[in-house]
Amino acid sequence: MDDAPNPYAVTTLQIDKPIVDREADSRWARWLVIIAIPLLITGSAAAVIDIESIVASGPIMLVYGAILVYLTYRLGGRRFRWFAWTCCTFPIAVFLIIFTLEWSPTDAQVPISVLCCVFALMVIAGILTTFAIARPPVSVADAGADTPTEPATP
Repeated sequence: MDDAPNPYAVTTLQIDKPIVDREADSRWARWLVIIAIPLLITGSAAAVIDIESIVASGPIMLVYGAILVYLTYRLGGRRFRWFAWTCCTFPIAVFLIIFTLEWSPTDAQVPISVLCCVFALMVIAGILTTFAIARPPVSVADAGADTPTEPATP
């Protein structure tokens, strides 16, 4: 017999790191995204009523987004990562628009309110689409692949 190793043999490599179930951990990110929907609606309504409310809602959204970015990278939930980054960049974009155009609160009332409402509608539509598209993984056993079947007879 030849003592050469079989290249087709099953590997016996032992991995020291435990396998982390990231989908189970992503439920935290999922709940934070669900909680964000009423916050988006409330923030947009507050911007329509009084534009100066974005002085408080902008930093809140930025911090909320930073927490979501951390959680989507640390615990999983990469399907919500786009939302987390959007929550971080939108307040910065609104600030830069107001700052570069040198708008007063009166000047910014209509365009920024409309921008906030459109943003909220688009993001909520994206979140709902993400929830609709994402399906839980189906195991091979659930798909019926492990059940033996009789061979077809001609």
